[in-house]
Amino acid sequence: MPGRRVSRRSRFLGVGEGKSERGFATWLHRLCDGVGLRLHFDITIADGGDTRAIVEHGVEQRVKRNRTRIRDMGALVFLDADRVQADREAGRDPYGVRGRGDLRLVWLKPNLEGVLVRLHNGNETLRLQPNEARSRLRQLSPDYENRHRQTG
Repeated sequence: MPGRRVSRRSRFLGVGEGKSERGFATWLHRLCDGVGLRLHFDITIADGGDTRAIVEHGVEQRVKRNRTRIRDMGALVFLDADRVQADREAGRDPYGVRGRGDLRLVWLKPNLEGVLVRLHNGNETLRLQPNEARSRLRQLSPDYENRHRQTG
């Protein structure tokens, strides 16, 4: 149709440690689409590392992507909350990253697998230790490991 304008999606950067966070950001994107929000998550993965290294990766990627693509509206860095204390004790505080600006740190408690467990009906208030979360997730979603490998 002549004159019809297509509204552009608001672009956000999603930063994570590994493939699980990529899958989580993809799920968030689909959830937003399902309720009519016009958002696009541009996802980047740090391929492991401590909390500070992941945030530093996010800062670098955001600068690079905003220089070469449409500027994003914001950035979310997905971090496992169960690693914070050990990282801080080792001097790797993610809040101290230079140039962090308005990157929002999203603390997944206890960790991403624990959050995914809570997304299953009847488990919304379940509080698991980080080492228990992956085992419980495998019980609730036996194909989790296969999907986890394919999301990268």
